[in-house]
Amino acid sequence: MPDFSDYVRTLAGAEAKTGSASWPDAAALWARVVELNPVVGRHWVRLAEARYELDDFGGALAAYDAAQGAGVWLYRDEIEAIFPAEIAYRMATCHVRLGDRDRAVRELRRALRLGLRDLGRPTGDEHWQSLLGDEAVREMLGIIDTTPLTRDEGWRADLAFLAREIKRRAYAPFAGISEPEFDAAVTRLAEDVPGLSDFQILAGLMRLLRPLGDGHAFVLPAQDGKDTQLALPVRFYRFTEGLFVTAASEAYRQLVGAQVLSVDGAPGRRGARHDRAAHQP
Repeated sequence: MPDFSDYVRTLAGAEAKTGSASWPDAAALWARVVELNPVVGRHWVRLAEARYELDDFGGALAAYDAAQGAGVWLYRDEIEAIFPAEIAYRMATCHVRLGDRDRAVRELRRALRLGLRDLGRPTGDEHWQSLLGDEAVREMLGIIDTTPLTRDEGWRADLAFLAREIKRRAYAPFAGISEPEFDAAVTRLAEDVPGLSDFQILAGLMRLLRPLGDGHAFVLPAQDGKDTQLALPVRFYRFTEGLFVTAASEAYRQLVGAQVLSVDGAPGRRGARHDRAAHQP
């Protein structure tokens, strides 16, 4: 049976060496930690991180594989979790560093299947650059070459990607709508694209998110597109008393402070009526 005091001292030393980026010592100490206590997943991750920094990518893979077996956990004093998708992505990156493209692609696909959320990470990692031309990788990451596409083809490609990500990432994508109904809505929007303005298409994309009931799921227009940024001349905010106009272009300044009572005939949230909002958001 291991000496508990030895374990605690070794663990403290390993954390300190990781904190100071003393990777050779950190790797040695974390290896001792997991030898003394092999059932804590975050210890295996720490070992993998240290080995990765030492360019020991095979050793990092082995440690990440052990971490997978230990499950999901919280670590440090922060509410921070290393989820299975994150482990799979890190393993994919190890395969990239080892030059094993096939395994890197397979692990990336597994990371997506497990719910990897940040698809932009590989595009910002210099080590992934050689794989970004791979057709399978581009498809997984949603990298679309819009050069040969018409305006309608570009919107339909965006729509198809959004529909895929809703199904892949939403907690309960079909709690408020059935999958056939969702697919039918996507098909209708795709068919309607030629007759819709860009603003109307954006509204259609947002409408697909409504059944999710998830305030963290949203669609933003391109940040460099001034036209789409100014689709509406007014800005709204929902206060406790109701929905109010909080800002407007010069031509509609008289609306600032007005309460929205209905939208397209549908009544808004009921509450006390005010001529002006009490404060700005």
